[in-house]
Amino acid sequence: RPKDKKRFYSVKQGTHTLKTQVAVTPEGQIVHLSATASGRTHDMKVLRCSRLMTRLPRHVRVWGDRGYTGLEKVYPDRESIVPAKRPKKGELRPEQRELNRLISKVRITVENAINRIKKFRACKEFFRNQPAQHGVIWGCVAGLVNLRWQRRLHLPAI
Repeated sequence: RPKDKKRFYSVKQGTHTLKTQVAVTPEGQIVHLSATASGRTHDMKVLRCSRLMTRLPRHVRVWGDRGYTGLEKVYPDRESIVPAKRPKKGELRPEQRELNRLISKVRITVENAINRIKKFRACKEFFRNQPAQHGVIWGCVAGLVNLRWQRRLHLPAI
């Protein structure tokens, strides 16, 4: 466990964690990794600190998960799509459920890219190195994943 235990402890995960934000193209290529943050850090704070939104072209549509609720309020000049949350003691309307299902069909590309990263043991298991090295390891693995992705994309069908 890290020396600064409280900083890295995530109540949601119930353990000490590090967090990295991943941005992926619609085809599945990894184009951005944020700096490593502690597990307690909210997804929106990681997004603001990464300055990804200011680097993206204006015409790019941003698809986020429920951790990015309120994205359209923080960045009103950007087109962002985030699934609706179920209200407390309530249910989603059928059209909201259908929209969430359609968003999930688009976002599965991101989840598959994260899954490709986590096939590497250094990114899947408990990180036993210095926290400062976490971003370097993830960057190297993301590069390898992109190389494999490009190779598979350009291979002729057998």
